[in-house]
Amino acid sequence: MDRGIELMQQAVILDPQYAPSYSGLAACLQNSAFFGYSDTLTVLPRARSAALRATELDAGLADAHVVLASILYYMEYKPDAAEQELKRALELEPANLGGLIYMSWLLGETGRFDEAMIPTKHAIEIDPLSKASHHALGELYYLQREYEKAINAYEMARELHPDDPSQYQYLGWAYQQMGQYEQAIAQHRQAVSLSQRHPLYLSDLGYALGMAGQGEEALKILAEIQQSDGATPYHLALIHLGLGNIDQALEALEKAYALREGYLVYIIMGPRFDPLRDEQRFKDLLGKFEG
Repeated sequence: MDRGIELMQQAVILDPQYAPSYSGLAACLQNSAFFGYSDTLTVLPRARSAALRATELDAGLADAHVVLASILYYMEYKPDAAEQELKRALELEPANLGGLIYMSWLLGETGRFDEAMIPTKHAIEIDPLSKASHHALGELYYLQREYEKAINAYEMARELHPDDPSQYQYLGWAYQQMGQYEQAIAQHRQAVSLSQRHPLYLSDLGYALGMAGQGEEALKILAEIQQSDGATPYHLALIHLGLGNIDQALEALEKAYALREGYLVYIIMGPRFDPLRDEQRFKDLLGKFEG
């Protein structure tokens, strides 16, 4: 992540009038924040500035509108504004793969499943070897609670990129919702190993262990994350949720919202958060994502 940001900054310096360099820099910054390698509030001004500069230099650059949408949605929690940017991107370039995939994610993660299936299938038709396209399909099924279909799509994404820890993470999500905790834990352990014990993947393992009744190991992972430099409230919330610590989970999610953690968008439709949906504090948190 850091190297990608560094290279894009060099590209901007080499040609300050080249819009794709700014778009690429904004994308690197947004992804770095989303996956927990940097602090959202710290990089947000830089990411927003780079994306806006890209659109200023070339308003017809579809990728610039896609990355601006990703910032609006995952960093600023503005799904309506993000959708408008994605629509503009796809007007400019109907076969823009990134635009289709981000539209799939946004629509699916906000509960518009039928609408989301259209760009998802289009993305797979355009590039059947894109892991992100198959992930988008898997996520759509996962959010609809069709876990076996989700697993099939996630497995295709993993086959295309077996060294990516997130592909094992997503499979773990589906298995644990089916109550197949042994399989889920195995997937999460693989993600932890591939990521060199990154807190994002550790927290998923801790959640799965808690749900499986292996609270002692889950607590050890919680302690490890708390001592990690990359720990965030969202990571802690997951493990508390797996352990059934509702108040601690809600408190951590509220802190995650204040820090604009990208993964927090999954609370909107994510199955793991179903035990919280009758809690008023959780309802209040969900209300902040509307519009």
